[in-house]
Amino acid sequence: MRALIALSGEPVDEDLAAAAARVLDPARDQIIALHVIRPGETHSTYARIEATDTAARYADPAAQTLDRPLRAPAEGSEQAVERLHAAFEGHVSGLASRFLDGFSVDIQVRIADDPADAILAVADELDVQGIGIGARTGQSRVGAALLGSAAAEVMRRAQVPVLVVKQGTIANG
Repeated sequence: MRALIALSGEPVDEDLAAAAARVLDPARDQIIALHVIRPGETHSTYARIEATDTAARYADPAAQTLDRPLRAPAEGSEQAVERLHAAFEGHVSGLASRFLDGFSVDIQVRIADDPADAILAVADELDVQGIGIGARTGQSRVGAALLGSAAAEVMRRAQVPVLVVKQGTIANG
């Protein structure tokens, strides 16, 4: 069986990984760990720098005084995606060492505005037989109903079984 677990980088991921380990068998099942990055997280970032010489200070037309810091590109979008992907790989490695020992874990990262759409697209693309997703506590039923949530949307639209794991219910219990 190939199962997709949609990880968010939040504490609920521990509960989701623990639940996956309880219901799956490392001898026969493969886990696909998916993280959806929102496009806003991949934009270039800028750092404030102090100019070291007069020419550099006047290279920026917005610099009106000698002591005003300049903005310089600190990270482009490709670098931001690489950084986020590397951080997610580290996150998955930590989860794997604590909860998913013996499992084959494939890491997938997608950039999308709508996490539910991305989760369902990857599930379809990789022909998974089940999806696991975390539900954070603290979001009221009314809030979830009004605002929607990725977990609720995936449950409604998935063509395969969906395991929804509530934060704080498995990893520490």
